[in-house]
Amino acid sequence: MDSFLDRNYITKWVYVKGSLVAQSAFMIRDYGSDVSDTAVLRESDALDAKPYVPGSSLAGALRDLCKQAGNMGDGLCDKGTISALLGADDDSGNQSYLIVNEAFMGEGAALPRTAARDGVALCEEQRITEKTAKYDYEVVESGTPLEMRLEFVIRDKDCPKCSERCELLLERIAATLTTEGVFLGGKTSRGLGHFKLKQPEVLILEADDQACRQGYVDFTWDDPGFRNLEGLEKTVPLPSPWKSRSYSVEIPQSLLIRDYNNPDTDADCVMLQATKYGEGDTPLVPGTSWAGLIRGSCRQILYDLGLEKDEVKKMLIEAFGSEYEDVQDIKNTESMKKSSVWFSESMFDANTELLRVHRTPIDRFTSGVVKGSFLTEEIIAQVKTSLDIRYTEEWMRELIELAMVDINDAFNTLGGEVAIGRGICCFSDLSLGEDKDGYISGLKELSEKLRDVTRKKGGHDGE
Repeated sequence: MDSFLDRNYITKWVYVKGSLVAQSAFMIRDYGSDVSDTAVLRESDALDAKPYVPGSSLAGALRDLCKQAGNMGDGLCDKGTISALLGADDDSGNQSYLIVNEAFMGEGAALPRTAARDGVALCEEQRITEKTAKYDYEVVESGTPLEMRLEFVIRDKDCPKCSERCELLLERIAATLTTEGVFLGGKTSRGLGHFKLKQPEVLILEADDQACRQGYVDFTWDDPGFRNLEGLEKTVPLPSPWKSRSYSVEIPQSLLIRDYNNPDTDADCVMLQATKYGEGDTPLVPGTSWAGLIRGSCRQILYDLGLEKDEVKKMLIEAFGSEYEDVQDIKNTESMKKSSVWFSESMFDANTELLRVHRTPIDRFTSGVVKGSFLTEEIIAQVKTSLDIRYTEEWMRELIELAMVDINDAFNTLGGEVAIGRGICCFSDLSLGEDKDGYISGLKELSEKLRDVTRKKGGHDGE
């Protein structure tokens, strides 16, 4: 048994709290629920239970931020400091200095709305839906506030230099959360799960002070000693490998992204809408729709550049990740690659109204009118929005912008009912220029870059 003098006493407590506000819809999966194919994790099985983020999910996301910064040469994010602050991710068993609590909603917070969205896998060659590959997933509305609570504990036998580095790293993590934010949950590369920290506060208690020791004994998260975490605007956020671009998007005609789970309408087809915490419904283009449209356009460009089928597949996986996340792929996760391109969700103006239109359906085989049938639809028309992307390598942005030029010329369209003129998109703010000369020169430059990339990478593990 350890003697009294061998005990490792706490010398300092640092408590950090704030509001993690969802900048987009999010999905923390509950694998034990039968609400949908992919349901949201809640506090309990009660109908009025609120969603939350497990501490393990938040801690893992913070570790990823630090690892990315370390891979970019940030001296503070070495393996030893990360392991000390967030615990070892190997068999050494080092305990974390940082305690990451579950992120729950406040007691007085209103229950956020959730929505079921549809996903569908497409056949690689024909670009038609795969048989039995349709699924639905549940998301929580954007704007939902969660309470982030972190506890940083220093003991008398901890290395002073390491403790100091961990405290500095914690401050930079907080600065990153307030500026760039963090991504939590599923489908984060397709616009879901973006959170930012608002109104961060800190409480520091020193064990050599009698009042602080009593403060630790009586501590609650409502302690009046919390103060604003000042100076974060001067703190350098952790570096990120992601580069970003924003594009203006115009829908010159009409658009229909179908919502298959809207019980509040008698229309046969209705435009997908999203909700924001405490606000009304707004039409939305999900990141999955943007990814599918742009990936398909990029595929055709790569073939036009003269790349072979295997080369095209490798480049698409390198940029957009593995194609499907079905059961067979999940059993062989080493062959799966996460997307290196991130697409935002595009919400339209809150005042955008749905237009109710009526038409006769067209037989896809005869191109004639279906006798005795009539459709009612709710669509949007002549509206504007924006699309944000993040990427890791410049050739990915150039390929995407070349795809946008093709989309501007209506070679590919967004959403449903494209045969009757819906889904035409016009992107602006392209860096390669919107003229044909810029497009051709961009193709030539990209062709050489992609050849170099395929030669350097050689192949893709697991294929």
